[in-house]
Amino acid sequence: DIMSEWDLEPGDVTTRSELHKRYGGATQGGIEPSNSTPNIFVFSDLKSGASHGYKYDRWEGDVFHYTGQGKVGDQLYQGRNLSLMRHKETDRKVRVFQANGMVKGTQTVSQVYLGEFKVDPELTHVERDAPDDNGDNRTVIVFRLVPLGKHSRPAQVENPKGPGQVRPEVSAPTVVPIEVTRVTEFSI
Repeated sequence: DIMSEWDLEPGDVTTRSELHKRYGGATQGGIEPSNSTPNIFVFSDLKSGASHGYKYDRWEGDVFHYTGQGKVGDQLYQGRNLSLMRHKETDRKVRVFQANGMVKGTQTVSQVYLGEFKVDPELTHVERDAPDDNGDNRTVIVFRLVPLGKHSRPAQVENPKGPGQVRPEVSAPTVVPIEVTRVTEFSI
């Protein structure tokens, strides 16, 4: 029974199969346009994503950075990545979800609804290097998603010592002047 009216609030917890039942869209994949409602679902999961080189998903200031789709080779502006890039032209709402551990007693990943976002019109994306599934370096598309109105911002789930998990980079490096050294000879 597909619902046309969106009734999830930021911070609500659900599962992909529940979303699929209510709003359409596939239960696999990170960027999932619904075939029956005007939504594109974006799923961020640092734990499972890190193994595919999807290590850039995180908040930077008021912008949520989200790694595009494609596990081998450079990510391209086609398919799901293109549908996210063009969500405004196709009149679809971008709904972002963040993995939130397992539903108690199951193998099902729990999803927190962060809210409705749009691709930043000022700077839609940046390109970054990341390993692919074969361990080869490649270029990934990191979308810059801006929240529209009320949104939820749960703690970024990370455990630097855990397998396949990443720690968000710390703030930008600070430039310090090089020490001046006047060495004219040295011993070997």
